[in-house]
Amino acid sequence: MSNLTRRQFIGRSALGIGSAVVAS
Repeated sequence: MSNLTRRQFIGRSALGIGSAVVAS
């Protein structure tokens, strides 16, 4: 369970960073 949450968090962070880069 902890692993899944951690993976989701990392995925969300990567997605947010990607969005920021695209917006920039």
